[in-house]
Formats: sequence, C-alpha cells, structure tokens
Amino acid sequence: MSRKLHAEKALWNAVIIQALFDAIGSNKVLQRSAYHWLTSLSEDFKEVWYLAGHEPTYVRRKAVLALLDTRWWNLCRS
Repeated sequence: MSRKLHAEKALWNAVIIQALFDAIGSNKVLQRSAYHWLTSLSEDFKEVWYLAGHEPTYVRRKAVLALLDTRWWNLCRS
C-alpha cells in the first residue's frame, strides 16, 4: 500500500472514530447526529467506510451493537 493511500485510509478512520466518540459524548446535538449517521446506510456513510477500507454493512452492525452496549460507553469514557 502506498504511503498516500495509507494516509488517506487513516484520515477516514479518524473520521469514523470521531463519530463514535461524538455518539457517546455529552453534547446532545453531536450525539444525535453521530448516532443517526452511524446507524444509517446513507450514501455518505457508505462512502466514508469504503474510503477507510471497511465494508459498511458489516461495520454498521458492529457500531450499532457497540452503541447499545453501555459497558463499551463506560470503557471509552474512562
């Protein structure tokens, strides 16, 4: 993998990680927006996941499970 492609994937992965943190954060506006994005299969959602090198449908299932698991929330907040 070229350095440029690796950097681009890392950037899109950072976008996804930020969305996960926003979904469990204290800002209710960001929380709702991130949760909606993470649980949708919008074109934007799919494009970001593909650019990050992941299959959107599979990862969406995992994201939803993680967001529903309060143990995960508490781990990320500590």
